[in-house]
Amino acid sequence: MSIIVDLVRNVDSQLDQVQVLPGGIYEELYNQSLDITSPPQIQELQKIVKELSVTALSTTLKPSRISTLLERANLLELPNNRREKDVINLYGNELQWILIGKAATQIYGLLLETLLEQMIQLNGHIRYWEKVIHSHSYSSLYAIQTSPKKLWSWSNDIYHDTINRVKMMKGSHENLSLREIRSNFLARWRQFYSLLKKSIHKKSLESLQRRTLSPIALCQSEARQKLSHLKRLRDTCASGLGILIVEGLVFDMGDNDLKENYDFNGWKDVVEESISYMDTVLKNVLSLDTGASKFENTVFERLSREPHTSLMEENVIQVAHPARLSERLQYILKVLIPNHNSYSQKLARLYGQPSRFERLWLPSVVLLLSSTAILQLSIRKRDLIVSIIKDLGKTSRDFCINWLLEPIKKVISTIRHDPESELALMSKESLSGDRDSLERMVIDFMRDNSRSTGLDSSFTESEITNMRKMVREGNLTPILRAYEKELKNPLLGIIWGDLLRTLLIQIQKSKVDLEIALSGIDALLKSQELVFGFVGLTPGVLVCFATIQYFLGVIRNMSGSKKGYKASQSIRILDRILTTTPIGDDQLSYKCCGLLFCEVHILRKHADKLFPANVEREFLEDINDLCDIRLGLRAQHKALKRIRRGYAKWLQ
Repeated sequence: MSIIVDLVRNVDSQLDQVQVLPGGIYEELYNQSLDITSPPQIQELQKIVKELSVTALSTTLKPSRISTLLERANLLELPNNRREKDVINLYGNELQWILIGKAATQIYGLLLETLLEQMIQLNGHIRYWEKVIHSHSYSSLYAIQTSPKKLWSWSNDIYHDTINRVKMMKGSHENLSLREIRSNFLARWRQFYSLLKKSIHKKSLESLQRRTLSPIALCQSEARQKLSHLKRLRDTCASGLGILIVEGLVFDMGDNDLKENYDFNGWKDVVEESISYMDTVLKNVLSLDTGASKFENTVFERLSREPHTSLMEENVIQVAHPARLSERLQYILKVLIPNHNSYSQKLARLYGQPSRFERLWLPSVVLLLSSTAILQLSIRKRDLIVSIIKDLGKTSRDFCINWLLEPIKKVISTIRHDPESELALMSKESLSGDRDSLERMVIDFMRDNSRSTGLDSSFTESEITNMRKMVREGNLTPILRAYEKELKNPLLGIIWGDLLRTLLIQIQKSKVDLEIALSGIDALLKSQELVFGFVGLTPGVLVCFATIQYFLGVIRNMSGSKKGYKASQSIRILDRILTTTPIGDDQLSYKCCGLLFCEVHILRKHADKLFPANVEREFLEDINDLCDIRLGLRAQHKALKRIRRGYAKWLQ
């Protein structure tokens, strides 16, 4: 929210608390049962007052709308007479005063906003000329950018000077006949060439002193002159802004005082005087002949000579005065504000930075001249360019699919406990198949071994179950005993015995043990599958995040939207404004007050983009303390230190 809206809303709320009629009149109305709001003119005035009021969601109205409402009000000039019992006329007159106060408040906010925007624009021009003065590269660029304009101006001056000399020569030969003029045509042409040569020589003599300077030094000298004019103009605008803020529409009453103790006609003097301030400031603020101090003296001197209508006389209703103030407000809206805006734009074109056309003509010409070569190169390398674009698109597509979409799908399937998950070191049924095979091999070996020794080869179901249990527990004692027995005669064991069979059973046992170990590792991986999914997703996310941040940074730099840097610069300027005030002064000067409000306006404009919502509210409270001139310079210093210390995190 703008600081102007806060100021206007504060003034408007104070006007809303002013009593339209004295308290005794309400008792008289109650006793006589009079309805003073019934006349159509009264109702129309009430509607206009509501439209001129500043609500919580509105800003200042446009000048055309304010002027239309003032014309619609049709405030008539009536003779001043005593009408102590004419309550309706009394109410109508007071309602007209409220209307004038509301309209003056709207125009007050409009002027403050105009001056603030002009100061911001002037600050931009000042920064440009400071770059030109302190940088040779900027000076050289400025010299190249403005060379066509200077060449045109120089040629135009020579042309007009030559034309003037020709006119003087024509005046001295008016009595010549047509034949003589024809016969002397060649001589006249030589004479014209001589005049043109003299004009060029004259311009060369005029610029003789400038020949001692280099083009860059000439550009810097020109920049210094324009910078001086712009700073003087900014100081006068700051003084005008400070005068309007400090002196304009200041009722100096709290809420209760306005309701109870404030003088019935005192606020009208404030409104009338504020209108005079606005009128005088608008007429003199763009004068380059005066500095800030001389401008302030001019404003107060003219206000002291301006007659004010006394409103303190009792029982006198001055209906004519609101009508005259309405005419003055319309004059401000229709004449002074348009003239002020047009003249300020003229000064900005005269002393401000070069226009956009002047700044961009050089790259435009270079681009135009090289466009043919660029087009030919593009046609010649068309296939290469198309292939590069296709490869770039395919690479981007594959990256998004393989490093973003697929890892995201895997993470989602892991979260949902998808049984088809790919994260495994071995197949699902591998261990059970190898273990069953080992059990069958051991049982068959035990049966064959029992048959060969002449024992009963049939085992009961409980014995087979015990064998299976021993194999599952890894106990192959019978197999190992047979293996040890066969090792005593290894050759016979290989040819006639069971050495190879027991050896193969042990190999199968080792395979089962290995698969059991792998199944444990596999279970561990399954438990951490979500972690691995996010690890696989991380590279793609980091690359996308870095790319997006890079392009956002480029866009931010191109648009010049380094809000934190601008805010820190405003804080530095505010510190300079407060420290440059003389030690003995307890309040800021009008110029410093205007400069302070300009920087605060910039800070508040960027506050919603710099701070979170809760921090922004606290920041605005501290900013309001910084702007409160009534607190004194010491309190403003403390408020600025509090802002520096408390919001340094966001103001970097």
